[in-house]
Amino acid sequence: MIRHLLLSCLCLVSGYLAAQPITLTLEDVVAIAQERSPEAQRAKNTYENRYWAFKTFKARQLPQLVFDGTVPSFNRSLVSSNTGLDGNESFVLGQSLDLSGSLRMNQNIGLTGGTIGLSTDLSRRENFGDSPSLVFQPNILNLNYSQPIGGFNAFRWDNRLEPMRMEESTREYQANMEDVARQASELFFTLLLAQKNFEIAQDNLATNDTLYQIAQGRYNLGKIAENDLLQLELTVMNSRGSLTQAEIDTEQANLALAIFLGLTGKEDLQLEVPSEIPRFEVDPKMALEKALENRADVISFERQLIEAQRDMAQAKANNRPSMDLSGSVGLQSVAPTVNEAYSQPDNLQTLRLTVSVPLVTWGQNKASMMTAQANQELVNLNVQQQQLNFQQEIMLLARQFELRRQSVDIAIRADTIAVRRYQITEKRYKVGKIDILDLNVALQERINARQDYIRSLRTFWSTYYELRQKTLFDFKFNQTIFYETDL
Repeated sequence: MIRHLLLSCLCLVSGYLAAQPITLTLEDVVAIAQERSPEAQRAKNTYENRYWAFKTFKARQLPQLVFDGTVPSFNRSLVSSNTGLDGNESFVLGQSLDLSGSLRMNQNIGLTGGTIGLSTDLSRRENFGDSPSLVFQPNILNLNYSQPIGGFNAFRWDNRLEPMRMEESTREYQANMEDVARQASELFFTLLLAQKNFEIAQDNLATNDTLYQIAQGRYNLGKIAENDLLQLELTVMNSRGSLTQAEIDTEQANLALAIFLGLTGKEDLQLEVPSEIPRFEVDPKMALEKALENRADVISFERQLIEAQRDMAQAKANNRPSMDLSGSVGLQSVAPTVNEAYSQPDNLQTLRLTVSVPLVTWGQNKASMMTAQANQELVNLNVQQQQLNFQQEIMLLARQFELRRQSVDIAIRADTIAVRRYQITEKRYKVGKIDILDLNVALQERINARQDYIRSLRTFWSTYYELRQKTLFDFKFNQTIFYETDL
């Protein structure tokens, strides 16, 4: 871990890193990618957004204390004065100054969908002009409650869905971090293969140039035909072209990996071939069991079904009569002074029942309900198919893991044989026992074997990290994968 942090710090010094190559293992690359790559930062930001959205939801479940105030409100307008015997109403110019303040607390009740509130307020009105006056009007204490009857209770559905979304996001974050590891391994082996191809191209050029020099001496002595000499000269020219292309491929792969790791792109990354691969058994049934325990998809399946049920419930609620019952009790008073206003309050009670009945909607409500029903059936089918695909994917991946490991073992052996065969063939060519065609065949087999070895490693490690991502379980250490966050 200390080495990983040190490498991350060194990556900031671009001038130094551009001059000095950095040797990295696969473990180093994965650690740096998960620490500072743009993909890792994107995964963290996505999780943080969902985390704070959930915190907002939880905060809405708690009582909300709000202060409202008007300081001041000045009004100058015509006001009604009195009505004469002839029935005519007269108006005079009035002026007033109002001050008011209120403190209220509200609480949503998720079980019933109602809202309960407690409030207190005080207003002061001062009239100017011919008949000046000063009035204080407090609502000393007011308790109110509002309850929809037969309507759609959004609070209850949110209480079910929001915790699921939070848990789903947490598991998605774990999977995204493992996907960062998988992508890092892919780019690691892309660069590693390019570097090995470059090394092979350098060796081939040096070897072919030496063989060409030997062939020139033999040609001068009349021991080989001109055609063989020209063949070797052509091989040297092709080797130079292959070396140039390998150098370009290496630079491009180096740049791609450096940018993915969040570096400047100027670093010279030298990679080490993984010397060992994890050797443990993966039981497909156990892999599926762990995936069902840990994956976000499992929560997503259930969430989709609940959301479809919610939409259906809302459509049904909109298609039937709804009522809202509200009531309040409190103490209210009016007096010319604050002391008098608070000393002799009067009781205040209100009760109200409102009814909303859909009469003529031209089939709109029915169409909405049928749409919700069709959508629910579609979601059920989609979830069933997703569950089957999910299970098949995990079972297949677990079986492939052992095959990928066997492929690496075969590739290691093939690479060893190809190197040894080329060494023997080269020696036989130098003493004149075989021709150039046999040497070229052995050379190409050596190149193919080394490339196949790196590719088999790439496929194995990609499968390894994909298995971790799909199950969120570390089979090597037999423990659930979990990445801590700073939140």
